Amino acid sequence: MLLGQRGPLERDGKIYKGIMPSWRADLTDEQTAEVLNYILTTWSPQSRKVSAEEVAKVRAETANSKLLSGGQ
Repeated sequence: MLLGQRGPLERDGKIYKGIMPSWRADLTDEQTAEVLNYILTTWSPQSRKVSAEEVAKVRAETANSKLLSGGQ
């Protein structure tokens, strides 16, 4: 969510093409954690919760990173 995704992405043998924008500048750490937790519990109810502190740590670690491309 912080870096986005551009280019082909392979999942279960299928290739998906499209763009997911970065939400780094638009959502706070708390909002990002809430969205991630909604997605995780919708697809996998037994998933652990992501905290705003974890998002903040990843945000700091990826501060100088660019938009992901090519399924990375």
